[in-house]
Amino acid sequence: LRNLFITTFLASLGFAFFTQFFQVLLIHLFDFGERDIGFFFGLVGICIAIVQGVILRPVSKRFRSDQIPGVTLFGLAVAIGINVFLTDAWMAYAVIPLIALFQGLGSPNIAALVSDEATPEQQGEIMGINQSINSVGIGLPAVLAGFLGTLSIYLPTIAAAFFTLMAGISFHLLYKARRNKNQT
Repeated sequence: LRNLFITTFLASLGFAFFTQFFQVLLIHLFDFGERDIGFFFGLVGICIAIVQGVILRPVSKRFRSDQIPGVTLFGLAVAIGINVFLTDAWMAYAVIPLIALFQGLGSPNIAALVSDEATPEQQGEIMGINQSINSVGIGLPAVLAGFLGTLSIYLPTIAAAFFTLMAGISFHLLYKARRNKNQT
């Protein structure tokens, strides 16, 4: 479980860097106001809800839970990283479906893997630990992103992509490699 907890931490850290600081980038690059930011993140939420409500079940029936995060974490890192190269506001809106797809498919499957690794007696405790790790990952960017933003307006978004990429790497190197070793 330690390996999945590392992936959970890095994935939540990366996505939190994106969600907590991206509006600052939108204000800086495109003069977004409160209404624009609200609409943008509302659209992100709607897209994630559609992914989790409509797309997640068919994908989960076709692929195992341990196959999905390996793809979605790398895809999310790329989708977030694209935002460093935005030149027009429409480009930010065009990336939303990708971010929603990868986040909406990846996060529930990582949680499912954590749940599957626990015995029935441990499940509540393990899911509580996983949520605590997730909360720490969500809390740290609030402290760090402001500092990074003073160095470069792009650094928090780069950090978001980096930590999400590290989550994908940790998933492959730590979890999948160990699981494959244990199955042989």
